[in-house]
Amino acid sequence: MGTGKAITIGAPNEPIVPFNHTAILADRTQKGSVFGGLKAMSDLSIVADKCQKEEFPLQKLFTHEFPLTDISKAFDLFKEPNCVKVVIKI
Repeated sequence: MGTGKAITIGAPNEPIVPFNHTAILADRTQKGSVFGGLKAMSDLSIVADKCQKEEFPLQKLFTHEFPLTDISKAFDLFKEPNCVKVVIKI
């Protein structure tokens, strides 16, 4: 008790993640990250620039691609475990 950190990675389907509040009250730290800690205001332009220069293989992360007319299918796919990133072509 009193030392260490609890780190939450990812986002479960449940809106509330259970944890032991006694550990937090005993001076432990709870940390979390959304989008891997990406800061949209400062980091997004850097990532976009790297993608344009092909320094970052963004296309390898895409698992599915849909036209805008099939957007409902794309949202259904988010529930599947093999879905990582969906591209919706506009």
